[in-house]
This record gives sequence, C-alpha cells and structure tokens, in this order.
Amino acid sequence: RVSLLDADGSEVVSKRAIHMFEEKNNSVWEFPTFISVKYLKDNKGSLLRSGVFSLLFEFYSSKEEDPVVVTNPICVSLIEKYVIITLRENLQQMYSSNLHTDIQLQIEGKLFQAHKSVLAARSPVFKAMFELDMIESQTGVVNIPDVDADDFGLFLEFLYTATVENIDYETASKLIILADKYQIASLKVYCSKVLKSHLSVENVCEVINLADMLNCKSLEAAVVDFIAVHAKEILSSPEWMKLSEKNSKLASEVVSKIAINFEVVPKKNHK
Repeated sequence: RVSLLDADGSEVVSKRAIHMFEEKNNSVWEFPTFISVKYLKDNKGSLLRSGVFSLLFEFYSSKEEDPVVVTNPICVSLIEKYVIITLRENLQQMYSSNLHTDIQLQIEGKLFQAHKSVLAARSPVFKAMFELDMIESQTGVVNIPDVDADDFGLFLEFLYTATVENIDYETASKLIILADKYQIASLKVYCSKVLKSHLSVENVCEVINLADMLNCKSLEAAVVDFIAVHAKEILSSPEWMKLSEKNSKLASEVVSKIAINFEVVPKKNHK
C-alpha cells in the first residue's frame, strides 16, 4: 500500500496492490501507477513542502503463513524527519506569533514573549524559577541582565526549534555561555562544534579560556590539539603571554598535555 501525503502529513490518496512472487522467477514487479505528474503540479500548493512530496509505504509479506508487516527503514527514517521538521516549524510559528504566551523576558529594555512550559521543559534553571514561585514568576516578567538582546533572541529560538542557523564565531562564543548558565546541554554542544570549526591562531587562547571556564572537555581537547599543531606560532604570541599571566595554571596544563603526546627520542652515542 502506497499513500500520498499532503504538506501536513495527512493521507490524500492511496493505492493497494497484491503480487505473487514466484520462487524461480527473478522478474521485477512494478507497483501500479496511481499518481500523475499533472496531479502533483495541479495540487503542489497543498502537497509539496519545500518542493518535495511525501509517500508512505506499507509492506506485507507471507509465505503461506500469517502475513507479516515489513517496515521499510528508509521510509521510517523519512517519516521521523518529516515529523521532527513539522514539530520544529509548529513551535517556531508558536514562538514568532506570540500565541498564548504567559511570560515576558526583559533584556536591555526589550521584551521577549515566551511560554513557561517550553522554557521549563528545556531549561532546569527556568523550571526551578517557575516552581519556586520567585518574584519573576509572580509578576510575569523575568529580567535577564548582562546579555545582548539579539543573542538572547537566538537563544530563545534554539529553545523552541533546537537549531540556530548560520551562527558565526562571535555569536557561538556568547551563546555557549548562555547555554551553560541555563543548562542547555544540546546548545552547548552545538556552539562547541561551531567554535571548533573556527579555531585560529588569533582566537585559540580565548577559546581555551572559555572551554576551561565552562568545563567543556571536548572543546578543550580540540583546542589542545590545535595548539600542538601550531605551537611555534601560538606559544610565542602576545595572546598566549596574556593567558599565561592571567591564568598560569591553565597555560601550564595545556603545555603539559601537549608535552605528554611527544615521544622523547634518546640521543645516539657517536663513536
């Protein structure tokens, strides 16, 4: 059974077919055509999502015994992705339209509308704030200090959609601090990957300091590896000198980790 789904994931039209495969016959069986290209074009407004239409496949097989449902893993994977994308879009729409919001977040004089249930589900910090009936929860306004309004907007977007598109190094370095403060592990991992991909001789000292401050071990390990490769440039740079003065313990730990990975080759005695 093959079903055509509309943009909302609902079944529009379907076709069921039965075929008996002969044991000694290796011929290919084609499922009967039931959807025309013209039909897809005429109804693309309701059927297509980002230029793609979706099909749902159901297979049943039997060897003269009770029929068994055979699940197509590729189909299941596509359906799961479709469901996730749809959920993400629905939450994005709910956030951007301020639908049934019940809490306001104030940053630099700007108010962001949000939903307590979403914030509590995504952040243990917000959850505790609302459960403890703090003054912010009572007034319906939460003041967030020391945060850029644009950065916080991206932070909220991630809470609703689990993604932030096209963030750069500067934004990632700010969002990872917010992720740590509000205990959003997935955002912390996301920002960590962005920072790893933007490592340079110029910013590596800043990143290692950030990784140490936030106890981000995977990011710290990536930075140590980067420093090991570019040790000659980095360890003699003004940035490294500043890091050594401000955080000598961290600088020593980094150098020690790099040294451990170097094998000491004994000198040969020349006769």
